[in-house]
Amino acid sequence: MNLMGFLNLETMSVTIDAYETLNSIAMNQHFQKIYQKYPKAQKIHLILDQGPYNISQETKEVAKTYGIVLNFLLPYSSNLNPIERLWKIMNEHVRDNSFLYRRKNLRKPLYIFLELHRQFQILKRYLQFKDI
Repeated sequence: MNLMGFLNLETMSVTIDAYETLNSIAMNQHFQKIYQKYPKAQKIHLILDQGPYNISQETKEVAKTYGIVLNFLLPYSSNLNPIERLWKIMNEHVRDNSFLYRRKNLRKPLYIFLELHRQFQILKRYLQFKDI
């Protein structure tokens, strides 16, 4: 399972999708989902590592059509990418210190983690607007 996700740094909302392979086609599909989520945004900035599918000419051209600005990190500095922190926490809760007999058994705990994260963000937004 290959995951691709984006994290809105203002709201901390996360959108994650699974893809068969990570390539320019998957990036195009991912950009479509980002654009659909933020159709009124004049520009959308993405922070990316320099993986081959991120820096391909096809990916760069598709990003332009959706008004997405690609910001590439320096090599070997993925720790500066905010979504990588989420992946780290996810791995700590889902994969580390647990035995999964088959790779497909990873999906259920992964989806539980992502659903809990989504519910936490909804609760956090609710408390933010509630008079205390």
